[in-house]
Amino acid sequence: MAATRNETMNRTCLDLLSSTRDFLARRFLIATGACLALAFGTASPIQAQTTYPVNGTAGFDTGLQRLANLVLDHNSHIGDQYPLGALIGWGDHSIDYGWLVCSGILNSDPCDVYGMHRYGSTGTYTISIDYDDVQFFGNGPHHTVYTTATISPAGDFVILSIGDSIASGEGNPLVPAALNQGLLGLWDDPFSNGDTGSGNPSFPSDELAEWPNQSFPCHRSGFAGPAQAMAVVEQNNPGVRFIHYACSGAKIEAGDTPNTTAQDAVGQLRVARGRLPRIDALIISAGSNSLYGPNSFGNGFGGLVGYCLHFTNDCDANANVSSDLNNSFNSLPSKYRDLAKEINCINPADGTPEPSCTDPQKQIPKLVLITEYMDPTHNQNGEYPKAISCPGFFAFVDQAE
Repeated sequence: MAATRNETMNRTCLDLLSSTRDFLARRFLIATGACLALAFGTASPIQAQTTYPVNGTAGFDTGLQRLANLVLDHNSHIGDQYPLGALIGWGDHSIDYGWLVCSGILNSDPCDVYGMHRYGSTGTYTISIDYDDVQFFGNGPHHTVYTTATISPAGDFVILSIGDSIASGEGNPLVPAALNQGLLGLWDDPFSNGDTGSGNPSFPSDELAEWPNQSFPCHRSGFAGPAQAMAVVEQNNPGVRFIHYACSGAKIEAGDTPNTTAQDAVGQLRVARGRLPRIDALIISAGSNSLYGPNSFGNGFGGLVGYCLHFTNDCDANANVSSDLNNSFNSLPSKYRDLAKEINCINPADGTPEPSCTDPQKQIPKLVLITEYMDPTHNQNGEYPKAISCPGFFAFVDQAE
């Protein structure tokens, strides 16, 4: 009896399945899509947690600043409409992609949106941050959050920092690669961060006029020594404004080595002066990249280090290296004299007044501070490092070198 009842129930179920087969076939995709949409829509909600205001000085990059902290499905975000994280409208008709820096790999992990911009005029601007809720089948709902940028004039007391990698903060990006999902570190100048999403970053016209072949990333960072020191000064003195304009690879003046892809301190001062109504104090780090080794190491301190670290080159007993270094050191005084002319609003190339210096009483700094280079051949205790503490090619550097 039980078997008969079971057989009847099985036949009834088969009949029901057969009669609804076509209906299910027609409705399956719609129903499945609706269920998946509901599941993905409710499992990974997106919301803006926090936005952050931006501050800057007219005429100069704001530097890399955090704009917002978002919770989003960033596992699926790569390859969607905004592959780098968010589309940023800066409020002055400029639009660019921002950098998405996430704290983990889970959907619920927060992500910071970073961006930078150069405003030509003072004022308060509304920044819009657009991003998509990415779902399993394409892009999801579109979201926009807002913050503001307050762009101020230079101020009543301006401190300008120019020069090379010691002043720019080389080696210390604002966002280390380890925090950027193992990608490159992020810096305070756009060219160092590569393509921002809208094509190759363009240099301002005054920089292009000064360095038409510029292709060297400045690696400008707020962790640079001058920037950290001046941040304390600004905090305790509201009328002071610090301008961070140094660039890794900078020479003393244009043409003092054949390397034309990097900036120079004379040019930096010329460009910055054209954007600033006054300069009260000037901080300079320059000279190491003006070393020129046409018979050995090539250009700059970096070229010298790279040459000497190579295991085939014996720098301490190399006559070509010694000769190139002696010639470089002997030429430095004249280059510093040319920099002094530029500080005093005189073009060192032809001795004429600098056209960018329209108010010498305010634009010639009353105080000039030249930072001293640290000794990279010693550790913090003043000792030569042992080979075991210097992995790689550094292990081949002996005390004589």
